[in-house]
Amino acid sequence: MKKQAARLVALAVVGGVVIVGANYGIDEWAGRDLVSRQIEGAEFQHTSHGDHAGVFCGEVSGVNGFGMRTPYMRFVATSGRVEIAPLTLDREKVETFDREWRAQCE
Repeated sequence: MKKQAARLVALAVVGGVVIVGANYGIDEWAGRDLVSRQIEGAEFQHTSHGDHAGVFCGEVSGVNGFGMRTPYMRFVATSGRVEIAPLTLDREKVETFDREWRAQCE
């Protein structure tokens, strides 16, 4: 009886790990898909899940209109929207993205 109970507990733990792993895979797939719709030829690096459910962060590189690969830029994907680090000298836009990055991804 004790062995059977131990096996059930072990199965529950393994099952929990599989379910958590599946959620991680689904979230990552959805995040990559969302970013890939906006960035042609998207390649990812340093990806991770943010501090909240449904948040996917990392760096993405794409192909520009000249067919050349762009530098990697940070992104935050949440609930069907993607924010990509702005390439601008507008300090306010850069600081707004940096605040969101720190809140969602660090």
